[in-house]
Amino acid sequence: TELLLDDQSPGGNGNKIDGSLGLLLLGVILLDSVNMIPAAGKGTDRDERAISTLGERTDWAQISVLSPSIADASVFDKIFPEGRARSPSQDALFDLLSGARNDPKFWAGLSTLDSLRIDYKRFEVPGSLKSSPIRTIGLSSVLTDMDSLLSKDNFENDMRDYQSSCQVDLFGALTLEFVDGNLNRELLLSSPKVGVLEGVTNYLLRDKDAASIQLNEREDLRTASKRVFRQGNAKCSRKQVAPLLQRAALSLNLKSDL
Repeated sequence: TELLLDDQSPGGNGNKIDGSLGLLLLGVILLDSVNMIPAAGKGTDRDERAISTLGERTDWAQISVLSPSIADASVFDKIFPEGRARSPSQDALFDLLSGARNDPKFWAGLSTLDSLRIDYKRFEVPGSLKSSPIRTIGLSSVLTDMDSLLSKDNFENDMRDYQSSCQVDLFGALTLEFVDGNLNRELLLSSPKVGVLEGVTNYLLRDKDAASIQLNEREDLRTASKRVFRQGNAKCSRKQVAPLLQRAALSLNLKSDL
């Protein structure tokens, strides 16, 4: 998003941005930055500049030609409270997209590939060597329950293909769902290296460092290349899980390098 906007910045060519494209780009930035809410701590100065550029360069009047299948007229009236020739309401757009992203029907309609890549992040393992078994970790956040994710067509093969394309030694998917107002989280881990999967699993289930996340393996879902865990502590998101997996990897790497 930001690279695309670089050419449209004040120092770029100054061309107008298509209204439909501008709205999509703005939506991506708002979702990724949690609507630039300071308490979320995700919005950056670069995000702020990109939003400003979109506001200045986008021809919002072109929004009128958007397909009604994207949203009905009443929704667009909320997004553009001052008319479609003026800038959209960031709050209204964020609320619409955030609600859609949390809609079970939205996730049910996605393929395995789209489910895994829509919110993916890659992490390096500090201090790893070329010979270390785990140098990189990839984690996808998926806003659906684990069983629904696993039941997608050709899930196992598509997941392995995606993991291979990401070129990581350990891949994970974090799922979440609300049940009767309570948040449930589960963690899937996958690796083509059996020793890596076994070593990380042992660390997560036995090391005191992992006790706070309260993981329990779903052994009925165990395969040669994947493990699935229930999280007793649902407050632990990717922000807490990623550093834990990095420490697990570091522990395994140190033993391997001895």
